[in-house]
Amino acid sequence: MSEAHFRRSVREPVNLRVQFRRDAADAELEKAGRVRDLSMGGVFVACSACPAVGTAVRLYFSLPSAWDLVELPAEVRWTNDEG
Repeated sequence: MSEAHFRRSVREPVNLRVQFRRDAADAELEKAGRVRDLSMGGVFVACSACPAVGTAVRLYFSLPSAWDLVELPAEVRWTNDEG
């Protein structure tokens, strides 16, 4: 089945542990999950309790080819039953 691709960059499947929190200086790490796909423009995080759409978050995860922990600012754009 072929569908029109709506993303600017193709997402690559991955399976990485991730922690995330609200993007605020005083926020603690609140949640954990798995990064399921990743691209230059976005990421899907599978988790049990998602922040609300529009919430600014910070993601923390390791890439197999990187020495340092990756820290990225993000915004929740949509959610579903998986994350």
